[in-house]
Amino acid sequence: MAGELSAYAQKHPDHGVSLLTHSMGGLVARAVIEDPELDPGNVRQLIMVCPPNGGSRLAHFGFALDLAEHMADPRRRREVGLLAAIAEDGLSEAAADLVPESPLLHELNSRPRNPHVRYSIFLGTKAVFTRAQMQRWRERAGQLDSRNRWLRFFGPRFRRWLDDLDELVHGQGDGVVAVRRGRLDGVEDMTVLHVSHLDVLQNPPEGDVLKLRRMIYQRLLDASRPQ
Repeated sequence: MAGELSAYAQKHPDHGVSLLTHSMGGLVARAVIEDPELDPGNVRQLIMVCPPNGGSRLAHFGFALDLAEHMADPRRRREVGLLAAIAEDGLSEAAADLVPESPLLHELNSRPRNPHVRYSIFLGTKAVFTRAQMQRWRERAGQLDSRNRWLRFFGPRFRRWLDDLDELVHGQGDGVVAVRRGRLDGVEDMTVLHVSHLDVLQNPPEGDVLKLRRMIYQRLLDASRPQ
């Protein structure tokens, strides 16, 4: 990414760049623009949608999502299966780095924000389970301990994770990223909407997804105007 931005800067030295990212793309962008050795200096705006700035508990929760698919209400198993696929296809590729307080995240978040870049963050609160449903998960996990040797082995850890799994709770996360782990020190332009992690891809956009698109467009337009 740094190479592409540098090449663009050489061809268009007077053009500023706006980066619009989703999920882990925000971390990749920050790894470039917040590193003086990589930053090409032409990025003026970074818009991050559902970024796991503080990591995600799902990064080490893939096996538990598989269990949850079987523990969930039969009418909701398709939704939980989709979350498991997201974790496996996306977060699991960088599982060690995306665990909260991982060395990579600690190093990245300890850097100062780029003073030449306008940051915006959009986070979602449309998850899969309510607090009451998560409590039932914990109860069912305890009941299954006696019948499943894997749950007997992982059970205590599984229940600890369930106690800190805002990623999956309505009002607290978007199904993959918890609101409190998406925030970033030094960024004041942060908006929380009732969208899920994948709603940004929804077509046609409706409700808060449409609002999200409009707010993104407005920020892009504001950045394109002469200062």
